[in-house]
Amino acid sequence: MIARKHKGLVTCISFGKDRNQVPDVCDLHDGIPDNAIMDTSVKLYDEEITEAFND
Repeated sequence: MIARKHKGLVTCISFGKDRNQVPDVCDLHDGIPDNAIMDTSVKLYDEEITEAFND
């Protein structure tokens, strides 16, 4: 929520598997960068919420 309101305040640094790769620095104001761990986490959260409301 803070990142959405304040551009440049919340950054994210993503490191690749290759040590020679330059780290990717993102401003979360622009959105969450593509990341398999984040994608899986969001998917599991959505499934949990859906299951909770279907009971």
